[in-house]
Amino acid sequence: LAVYQLAEEYTAIENSIRTETVYYNDAAKDYNTSIKTFPNNILANFTNFKEKPYFKADAGAQKAPEVFK
Repeated sequence: LAVYQLAEEYTAIENSIRTETVYYNDAAKDYNTSIKTFPNNILANFTNFKEKPYFKADAGAQKAPEVFK
């Protein structure tokens, strides 16, 4: 039972991370588009707003560690 609960929580955490990554990247895309679009680009250049980077996992991070064997 404890292993089953741990597996469920592990899956929920992975799903939450994936969801928040998509949410962040969507927000970054909207922000980056906004500061490049007239008339926002004038204010963005004047106040030195910069593009926000997209979240990208480090190499090898796509392979989840083996927790349950």
